[in-house]
Amino acid sequence: EEEEEEGEAGGQEDVLRSVLSPQELVNILEDESAFDISVIEAPPALENLCAYVVLASGRSPRHMRALVDAVVYRAKAVMRALEAEKRQAKDADRRKRLAAYVAGGGSDTETLQSLGGGGGG
Repeated sequence: EEEEEEGEAGGQEDVLRSVLSPQELVNILEDESAFDISVIEAPPALENLCAYVVLASGRSPRHMRALVDAVVYRAKAVMRALEAEKRQAKDADRRKRLAAYVAGGGSDTETLQSLGGGGGG
């Protein structure tokens, strides 16, 4: 059970590290009028943290905050979409197992409840 949890956590870290590609970051920053945008491959010492570093300049501290806000907003939107896809896949799997259970003539209330089919009360 612990190995499964570690696997999930590791997978989540990979997703978090790759929510936005370097090109997507550059596009967002360009849309927000950043300048001197550079994409640098991260050194080996940072490989557990990131694969690349994106640097950009802004006109003022306020503009820099706006750049950060734009990137965070887009990353959160992507994460919400990924979470919705995951929920939909989980729901589809649950419906499939429930249909197989019913088709097999299942009548165990605990199993039915675990599949999200209600029952008992």
